[in-house]
Amino acid sequence: MDETLQNPELVAVQKKRLELTRKKVEILQGFGLLRYRPFEKQHQFHAAGNKKRRFVRSGNRFGKSTLGCAEDCAWLLGERVWYPASSPLRTLGIPQRKGIKGLVITTDFDKVDEIWTGAGGKLWSMLPRDFVVKKTKNQQGVIDTCVCANGNILRFDTAKSFQNNPQGAE
Repeated sequence: MDETLQNPELVAVQKKRLELTRKKVEILQGFGLLRYRPFEKQHQFHAAGNKKRRFVRSGNRFGKSTLGCAEDCAWLLGERVWYPASSPLRTLGIPQRKGIKGLVITTDFDKVDEIWTGAGGKLWSMLPRDFVVKKTKNQQGVIDTCVCANGNILRFDTAKSFQNNPQGAE
């Protein structure tokens, strides 16, 4: 018979290790941003966090919406959690105060629902569970505002409505 099964202390340690591993997996599944690993071009975008204006222009399947969502989530959280705590990139260009307001402009609210806030949306897969404490929907039934536990806010708008009334996104 295996001697670890005969030693109750070893059995207790193995059970505790298994329990901690399960908790770690649960946390990682509920906070996808911890698993985000930008490739070189995405890293260059994040590393330019101290620039006043940044944009990514590329073809299909580059990862623009993923990198944009990761950066938006980092601003909501106050740090880029995928970089080590000792890295200056972790907070580069992100204001270290409460009340951050972000705005995502898309072609239409169907895209907001499809990519960002619908079932399986990038926002829910990246942010910690229960971090968004309030969601408001527009007249089309699509989430247009997310209020976070730390007071930060992310709003969604369409390019057309933003062009018609830029102050409407204030």
